[in-house]
Amino acid sequence: KRELERLTMELVERFCAEMRKRRDNAYSPAVQRAVDYMEVDLSRSMTSAEIARQAGLERKRFARQFRRETGRTLKEYLARRRCDIAACLLIDSRASVQEVAAYVGYSDNNYFSKIFKTNMGLTPRAYRSAHQAPGCSR
Repeated sequence: KRELERLTMELVERFCAEMRKRRDNAYSPAVQRAVDYMEVDLSRSMTSAEIARQAGLERKRFARQFRRETGRTLKEYLARRRCDIAACLLIDSRASVQEVAAYVGYSDNNYFSKIFKTNMGLTPRAYRSAHQAPGCSR
């Protein structure tokens, strides 16, 4: 329980830092609203229609605009952000890979490993091992 509280606080701090960085962002207001909406709860399943609604645009138009501005589809963006958070958790916590996967919204550990490897270049376990400080054991 204490570890979960620590992880939650750490994610809130990272979220705030990310929001400060995004203030200087070149995204349109609609895309920024969508990014902010997704960042609040990346572990939750969300549809493109739901995200587009938050952005205030029709789904197809929003999907095109989002890709044009970010260089990624909504699905690619969400997967990458979830993997970024998972990577931090793998390095900074003792949570198991399965716990990290669930925390960032993946109930299927194999699917999470596939998505993580696609985005980060290594499996979650290999990533943790490669970024572990010498002399540390987790």
